[in-house]
Amino acid sequence: ASTQGATKGEDHPVSELTTNAATAHVMLAPSELSDLAELRRLESVIDDSLDSWLSLGRALLEIYRRGLYKHSHSDFTDYVRSRWPDIGKSYAWRLISAADVVDDLTSPIGDVPVLPAPRAEYQTRPLGALPKAQRREVWAAAVAEKGGGQPSGSRVAELAAKARKALGPERKLALQQKE
Repeated sequence: ASTQGATKGEDHPVSELTTNAATAHVMLAPSELSDLAELRRLESVIDDSLDSWLSLGRALLEIYRRGLYKHSHSDFTDYVRSRWPDIGKSYAWRLISAADVVDDLTSPIGDVPVLPAPRAEYQTRPLGALPKAQRREVWAAAVAEKGGGQPSGSRVAELAAKARKALGPERKLALQQKE
């Protein structure tokens, strides 16, 4: 058996790891196994944190929609600024808009398949300026272009801009007044 990863003359066990990508067997020393375990743990932390913007946005949206902030503040923006000084007014509203967009995109509607959720807040920004039905169309097109994967924020913005141009003048005016 190969002792790749063990230094010459060391007398310690070597462990075997099977990779998923190609059923090749790789021999790793205990210190390498420890590093690999730590890498996987840290990657898990990153994976779990990628959705933290969405959790924040959903919580802020719920507080806003239900008026829960009114127990201590008359204005939502003042509430956020007072309670979380590190979350600026603009960022709070971007998170709220992002949560609203993601919920629209991932909620099942009739026979329309559920779409994968955006993995980053910036992917949702251009969609927030569109009517709900168009948000889905633009996101679905962007995801389809990536073969079901995550599209770049710039590509979503390009497709959203095209969709917005296609809106009739009365719909554009209504959207501008809403903003």
